[in-house]
Amino acid sequence: MKIRICITIGILGLLMVAGCTDEREIVTPTYQQQIYDFITRTEDGKQLFSQDLLATVPFARDESGDRYYYVTDSVVRSMQITIGTTPKDIAPYDDIYDALADVFDVFHGRLMRISGNDTTLAFKFRTWVSRYGYFLKLFDDAFPMMGWRFRGFYSEGNERNAERVITSSNGQIAITADGQFDDPPSPFGPHTTNYVMYDTIPVFSMGDSLTFSGAQADRFSVRTSPTTVKCLSTSLNNLAFEAGWRTSGTGEPFNRLVLVEGEEKFQVNTIDADPPIVESTLVRYTDYVVFYKIQ
Repeated sequence: MKIRICITIGILGLLMVAGCTDEREIVTPTYQQQIYDFITRTEDGKQLFSQDLLATVPFARDESGDRYYYVTDSVVRSMQITIGTTPKDIAPYDDIYDALADVFDVFHGRLMRISGNDTTLAFKFRTWVSRYGYFLKLFDDAFPMMGWRFRGFYSEGNERNAERVITSSNGQIAITADGQFDDPPSPFGPHTTNYVMYDTIPVFSMGDSLTFSGAQADRFSVRTSPTTVKCLSTSLNNLAFEAGWRTSGTGEPFNRLVLVEGEEKFQVNTIDADPPIVESTLVRYTDYVVFYKIQ
């Protein structure tokens, strides 16, 4: 299990300004702050790193006929931003700096079961979602974001061999696991992470019929309206596992997320009581996010 250190960027400087009464402190923005602001304040950043990922309407998980839905009680986020210290040649650019933002969310909540007219707790749940933003220093500090530009996106757990793609009714394909990738040098050193290049993802049209397909059965959550996130399951159709939906029109973000569920495990805890209470928690370690664009 990876350990991520939660960092706070720029807070000390802000407190210095807030606490001054007779003197004005000048806080110099940092490169880390610019990238943090992109993720938390810009529309692209807020959409790509949104925490509104889990299904908000009931869905089927099994063949029992029962319906389920998620209630998210809390999300704990940590973020680590690392600025490269050595210029690199990253095609088509020469001698530039790069940076990596690691955004790690832990969701805690309840999976509720609807059986007939009764709604009960099925399980507590906990799931991890790790997303990365890759940035390049393309301009000098006088430009917006002090010259940094968002380059690519990656979500840990996205297996290349699953061959997952999103296809529109007019034939456009959004690559989600294999294809339009870059292998950028990382601030952490050599690696083989595959980033989805943001500028290469095609833009689908409002009202398009989309199909999610892959080499294995999947369950995933996708936004189908401004207020609705549905959970869909793929089924075998010829040689691929597929599920489809129609995008809605206005009111939805430009970047739309798909949360693909990873392998499920159950963690059983015994609570010291009389009699002892056995509590099961549904745990997923490998959920990951892909995205597509709508305009």
